Amino acid sequence: MLVAIEVGGTFTDLVAVDDEGIVTSKVRSTPFDPEQAPLRAIRTSGISLNMGVEVRHGSTIATNAVLERKGARVLLVTTKGFGDVLFIGRTDKEESFDPGYRPTPPPVSRDDVWEMEERVLPSGVVETAVVLTGLVDELRQAAAATNGSTCVAVCFLHSYANPDNELALYRAIREEAPELPVLVSSRIAPRIREYERTSA
Repeated sequence: MLVAIEVGGTFTDLVAVDDEGIVTSKVRSTPFDPEQAPLRAIRTSGISLNMGVEVRHGSTIATNAVLERKGARVLLVTTKGFGDVLFIGRTDKEESFDPGYRPTPPPVSRDDVWEMEERVLPSGVVETAVVLTGLVDELRQAAAATNGSTCVAVCFLHSYANPDNELALYRAIREEAPELPVLVSSRIAPRIREYERTSA
């Protein structure tokens, strides 16, 4: 049996398929306790979850939080000279020549972007290592200056080829400021093209 569950902001939907047919269930989502709605959907569907059941899960809650700007305020740390990557975006858009075109604002404000000296070449060679001395204190000050960033996202140039600088910064933050959540692009989207990695 294959069970697919999608947790939305308002409803949670379940579809189960096996040799006997299709079973569906729809229940109200529980935003403040998200795991309860899928469990209730399973109970109301009448299916039994045993060792032979494959469960797939999806959610639009995180997507909605980004679109509605309801998530944590993020301090984006990037390579010096590349702070505008999210704001420039890509030029291969059908709307480029529409005089009324207004791009969707990125999920990070330009005031919440912090550039630092470091450089990895496209070949993966570290040309400039990230200097960690006093860096976490500077990051804390930068987060405070943005009126309370509660999360740090790190996206350095060419980290898909060599994540050493990103991971060095990640480890320094985890050691010196464990209360500060930190995400690195080389773990989330280790792929070429800076805009796509930074967006992810």
